[in-house]
Amino acid sequence: MQLGKILRQRYKILDTLGSGGFGDTYLAQDLDLPKKPKCVVKHLSPKTSDPAVLSIAQKLFDREAEALYELGKDSDQIPKLFAHFQEGTEFYLVQEYIEGQDISKELTPGKKLSESYTIALLKGILSALAVAHQNNIIHRDIKPENLMRRKVDVPEFFMGKYPVTQAQWQAVMEKKNFWQVIMRTRNENNPSSFKGANRPVENVSWNDATEYCQKLSQITGKKYCLPSESQWEYACRAGTTTPFYFGKTITSELANYRGSSTYADEPEGKYRGKTTDVGIFPPNSFGLYDMHGNVWEWCADYWHYNYEGAPVNGSAWLDGNENRSPLRGGSWNDYPDDCRSAYRDYLSRRGIHDCYTGFRIVCSGGITL
Repeated sequence: MQLGKILRQRYKILDTLGSGGFGDTYLAQDLDLPKKPKCVVKHLSPKTSDPAVLSIAQKLFDREAEALYELGKDSDQIPKLFAHFQEGTEFYLVQEYIEGQDISKELTPGKKLSESYTIALLKGILSALAVAHQNNIIHRDIKPENLMRRKVDVPEFFMGKYPVTQAQWQAVMEKKNFWQVIMRTRNENNPSSFKGANRPVENVSWNDATEYCQKLSQITGKKYCLPSESQWEYACRAGTTTPFYFGKTITSELANYRGSSTYADEPEGKYRGKTTDVGIFPPNSFGLYDMHGNVWEWCADYWHYNYEGAPVNGSAWLDGNENRSPLRGGSWNDYPDDCRSAYRDYLSRRGIHDCYTGFRIVCSGGITL
């Protein structure tokens, strides 16, 4: 396919990635989305115009698209399907682009792999294969060249065991500023709609959360801040590769979210309609609570639509849309899909206050929180 060609007036072909049994694969650009993110286009072009052959090709194409859609929906380890379409006798799939390198680049012939590296590598591969097998799909071409990995080195850090509570907020932010007094927007210096000392503080903007970190740093002499997205997701997953740190699905017995909506095959659960005390649901293997649901959690980064060009050292990405920052984890009012470890929300501006949004903090000063 000619480079520069635009499919469906949307997907611009940038480069050739490779060829295989399914067809040719290209790096493309989605011209309809902000920042024009990269994506992958797979192209199937039958070698004949025989109607019988084309009919079979179309059935295979539709079956492939359906399988990719289900797999991408069920696993964060498998690229998501964005579109599939036909132009004449040509068939196209558009998938998520994962920036990184194939695993063959990390393997040296004759060099032994460490136990920890091998375990981490196999966990990612086997979790994806498990999803495929559960969908009655067998991958017949597993090799290092077909396995991509985006590697981020996250240095050691300390993270709050819970989202910041209302008691913690009031202890640090006890002095009201001028506008809080005049507008009476912070009753007893507690902005939360759902009052409770051990409930997470909410109705806090990114700016409020940053101010809290600055004041706490001044009080303690330690450096506190909001987590980067890399830190947040690393901490949330706690070594898992499933959609949630407790497994492949979520229930209202495991987290506070819109439990009346279901995920996967789980039955309808309980919708509490408000925040709950922190720490009443099971923690992850790092001992962190409420990483799924209860309140959205601010990250330090500027908003970007994808990870293309993101830091690989775990630091916050600070050269994007400075009016918005990522929110992670979902809230008491959100659907289960929004509470996944990988889900990123950007709809709220940094200055907004709402009863769905709180935060937790990190520290590099060598203490537990």
